[in-house]
Formats: sequence, C-alpha cells, structure tokens
Amino acid sequence: MSLVYSTGPLENQIDASAAKSSTTVYTKVLNNHKHTTITAKIEVFRLDGTKTLIDTATLTISPNSSGFHVSDVSNAFEFEVQIKISPSRDINDVLIGVFGKDAAGNLNPSHRLVHKELTRIRKLTIE
Repeated sequence: MSLVYSTGPLENQIDASAAKSSTTVYTKVLNNHKHTTITAKIEVFRLDGTKTLIDTATLTISPNSSGFHVSDVSNAFEFEVQIKISPSRDINDVLIGVFGKDAAGNLNPSHRLVHKELTRIRKLTIE
C-alpha cells in the first residue's frame, strides 16, 4: 500500500520586491520503519494557469534514515509538491517536510509545511 500527499497550491511571487519568494523547495522524507526500505516519488508542478510538471525524483530510503530532494521553483509564480510513499500503511511510518528557500538560502516561512499540514490525495498527478 502507498500513501500520497500534496502541499496544495503555494503562491510564490517572483519579482525584485517580493521578500517571500522561494527559488528552491526542499522535500525531506524521514523513514521511521525499523526494517522496511521505502521509496518516495516526488513530483513538483508549476501552476501558472496550467499544471506543468517541472521536476520529479525518486528516493530510496533505508530504515530509520532520511533523504531529501531539492527542486528549482524560481520560475513558478505558484507551485505544488506531491509525494508518494511506498510501502506505507500507517500515516506515522514516514514523516515528510517541505520547505522553500530564497535566493540567499534563507528559509521561507510561508513555504514551510510539516507532515501534519500536508493533504492526503488519492494518487500522483502523473503515474
């Protein structure tokens, strides 16, 4: 069984005066399984009128360890991150965090989502 999560749409103003724009988005996945290796498929979409896949990655994460992926969202006025965890039966088996960083590498608090804030969805947009 797998579980799929979405950040939902995240606004990302891109202009010289926008203090809260992210140029990158980090997806962190923590595998709390004691004996099971998991796979995390990450899809990042630009939502500027049309939903367009801009990045995809697959992470293999050993038991009791974590991994992350960095995606470029510098050209997205709005974006969404989707994450599919396989196998996963319990919502607490694997924890996910998504956070944006600006061009200077500073964390963007408006693009910080912890596991509890992600929305469960039926499946990835592109499978």
